[in-house]
Amino acid sequence: VFHRDHLSVGIGVGYQPSYIGSDDYIVFPSGLVQGRLHGIDINSRTNGIALDFIPDPPDKVGLNLGVVGELRLNRSRKSHDPVVDRLSPLNKAIEFGPTVGISIPHVLDAYDSLSMEIDAVWDVSNAYRGMAVNPHASYQTPLSRGILASFSVTALYGERGTGQLLVLS
Repeated sequence: VFHRDHLSVGIGVGYQPSYIGSDDYIVFPSGLVQGRLHGIDINSRTNGIALDFIPDPPDKVGLNLGVVGELRLNRSRKSHDPVVDRLSPLNKAIEFGPTVGISIPHVLDAYDSLSMEIDAVWDVSNAYRGMAVNPHASYQTPLSRGILASFSVTALYGERGTGQLLVLS
């Protein structure tokens, strides 16, 4: 079924810093969209979606090449840190840009996969007037017919003028 058009929508729980660079973590509801429509793969991002325009060969290493769009909410809401909450909130940013990577099926068994990608996005809403580069790796494996586990590691490099940011999570 996953080699034809399909769409999976799910809900789950996310766990991440309350803002980029924080050592205070929060649990939050999270959505997942994954599928394929007319040969275009659709994959979730933390606060967005990515489209992959290169069809992957069945059961072989595939190339990911497409576009990504995200909504960056960093410090646009209460952070759960009294010192940070004294700072003025940041504007929500809408970001778009290219994404490239590889997908490796059957890493440990016949149903799992590993993907490594890098997104380069630019703020198109003038919230921070810069760009961000986000390399990430994800391992996915089904736990049953109805449950998929996904484990991710990500980093973020952002720049605006002379200021730079590097965060690993």
